[in-house]
Amino acid sequence: MKLRDVFKIALHNLWYNKSRTILTVIIVMVVSTLIMTLCLFGINFMQNQIDVNKDIFNEQGTRYYAYSRNIDNQQSPYTEEEMQHVFSTADEYAHIIDSFEARLESYYYNDPNTNDYVSTSFSVAFGTDADKVYTSSNYNTSMNMWSTRFIRTQMCDYGKENLILQGSIWSATDAGQNKVWLAEDYIKTLVTQGVTLNVGDNVTFMASTWGNKMDSETRVAHDYVLAGIFDAKVLRGEEQYGDTITMLVDLDSFVRDFSDQVSYSEIQMTYAPPQTEYNYNAVYDDMKAFEEKLNAGVAPNRYDSTERDCFTCSYVEDMQMTVLMSAIILAVIVLLSVLILLLSVGSVANTIIISVDKNRKFIGLMKAMGLNQNGVKKIVTCESIMQIAIGVLIAVGALFAIRPLIATILASMFESMFSYFAVEIALSVTVPFYLPIATILLFFLFATLFSRGSLGKIAKQDVISTISEVS
Repeated sequence: MKLRDVFKIALHNLWYNKSRTILTVIIVMVVSTLIMTLCLFGINFMQNQIDVNKDIFNEQGTRYYAYSRNIDNQQSPYTEEEMQHVFSTADEYAHIIDSFEARLESYYYNDPNTNDYVSTSFSVAFGTDADKVYTSSNYNTSMNMWSTRFIRTQMCDYGKENLILQGSIWSATDAGQNKVWLAEDYIKTLVTQGVTLNVGDNVTFMASTWGNKMDSETRVAHDYVLAGIFDAKVLRGEEQYGDTITMLVDLDSFVRDFSDQVSYSEIQMTYAPPQTEYNYNAVYDDMKAFEEKLNAGVAPNRYDSTERDCFTCSYVEDMQMTVLMSAIILAVIVLLSVLILLLSVGSVANTIIISVDKNRKFIGLMKAMGLNQNGVKKIVTCESIMQIAIGVLIAVGALFAIRPLIATILASMFESMFSYFAVEIALSVTVPFYLPIATILLFFLFATLFSRGSLGKIAKQDVISTISEVS
């Protein structure tokens, strides 16, 4: 039988059973609207969450950071070999790094078995008086390691306007140079203590080390030059530890001068994508590769035999969590949609069976004219697809009508979820072309499975039996 003839017969049967056809279409429409609304919400929730994360990344960038390492409940500083790996990897991925800084801690050792200890503290002296170098009482103040940033001047562009108020900002040529930059507020505080500083003056750092097994206190001092005065308020958004930033010091020179008195505690790098068009996928892949390579050369944290990578890229972690959470939500919605379909598709299947049953005489006559079992199934299949397709298409119209409501619900959720970020959220709710197609196919699949037994039984009956039943 030709496809055109199958279509004509199916259309005739649907028109002959108008009330049953209308009821089937209504059931399909209602169920399809509910299913597609759930799926539309899940799909757009996932897509908009990914888009918002991208907007936050474009606006605020990302951080690669490694906090203080803990191994078996003990603080474990990063070794020199590990830091060399970090430096070389950072140089390799310099195109996705804007700034590189480290937190250094004063050396401290304590043996719990013998109570032997060695401790180091830092002091700062200002001016050119040589006596201050080795006389700790002449040092103006102790050095706050928490409020000091140790930066790689060859890789540190905060991208901040009006950062430097006096003097010059650092550049790649300052790497390894004994230079320091002080915050304007810190300099004003020193003025109240009788210390006046200008760009070009000396800043002397002294490390004092002592212990219960040492004969005397040892001191190491090095002079630095005040290269510039910066506005700490400009960097306030960059603060990580909660302390007001008072000093910026070249990392390479400080570690070189005080390698025996300090250890690496924490590392942070930042990156903000360009304002112009860029290849997002390539940048995202590089950030993931950078994070993986950093962790490959650094011993992980270990808590009760559970290991965890030290380095984390904030955006990669956020995006992976977003994708995971969205996938879970979408999976739950799909599962719920399938359950709704299973609960309701029986009505559609029964309608198909009843429709076939009411047309038994017609089917018997068609069989007498040579229609075979496959022909019967083709006609019923065509009827089912037409009813389901009409119901789903009407549901698509309803779906477009309720899009504003879905957009309002999503906007309310996203405003609550991302209220912490100062980013304008622009949401979009689109109906994917594959959604109605998938709904039609699923509806038809389940309806066919439910009615397969009864349909097969009717299709197998011989002509005389079929006509006798309806006579």
